[in-house]
Amino acid sequence: MIRDVTEADLPAVLELVHALCRHEGDQTLNTIDTLRRSFLAAQPDGWMVLAEHAEGPVGYATAHITYESSDAERGAYVGDIFVVEVLRGQGIGRALLGALALRVRDAGGTFLWLTALPGNPRAHAFYRGLGCKEQPVIAFAATGDAFEKLASEA
Repeated sequence: MIRDVTEADLPAVLELVHALCRHEGDQTLNTIDTLRRSFLAAQPDGWMVLAEHAEGPVGYATAHITYESSDAERGAYVGDIFVVEVLRGQGIGRALLGALALRVRDAGGTFLWLTALPGNPRAHAFYRGLGCKEQPVIAFAATGDAFEKLASEA
């Protein structure tokens, strides 16, 4: 079952977030408070959907609104999609993305933008299997000092 995250889900979701970060060789600064502020506030930053299985929460996905100038269309950038390893390949990821696509469409959007690390061929194959078009993009992130410097120069 796929559904929106609730307050009661946040501890389990935080564990899934940590699992995704470990899988990607990364760390996270997320806490229950940051998840609450981002996805359960009166004006949330975006959507977070949860996949439940007999064992409980087994995956999640997040997205936030973006705009594609070349197509003059509103859509969403998928920030995270994660399914526990033992249940991958069973349609849970597809269901999570379908739930996000429905929410985005209901908000007037027409696309999902998905990314994956270069060394994650399983995710690449998954996205291709959904019919997604591969884009020749190199992504950059202004974070930390670089972000602060840009903001202070404005």
